[in-house]
Amino acid sequence: ERIDDQLTFSMPLLIADASKGLPYPDHSFDLVYAVAVFQHLPDSLYENALSEIRRVAKKFIIHWEYRWPPDAGAFVFDHDIAAWYRSRGDAVHILDPGAADCFPEERERTQFYRIELA
Repeated sequence: ERIDDQLTFSMPLLIADASKGLPYPDHSFDLVYAVAVFQHLPDSLYENALSEIRRVAKKFIIHWEYRWPPDAGAFVFDHDIAAWYRSRGDAVHILDPGAADCFPEERERTQFYRIELA
């Protein structure tokens, strides 16, 4: 038995490409939640996708990514997302991932933030 057969949603589910523009007006959501999404995007799409989630958020973004420097192996994602938000005047608050952290021995790789939009 599949669990997704048992799920019900009170809103429509939408799949969209944030790097090409989300089909929502500015400030549509009280909270935008992005976890381990941007680390899988090519560098060429990174800025546009970040700008889009920021555009549709009213006040807060919860953003969690891991840094994957060139020597990490799998792929490369070595962007400082906190610096990107701060450069736009947003307040960046560091969150503690606790036991959910994939790299507890390498905390410098964890980028887990609550962003308060300017």
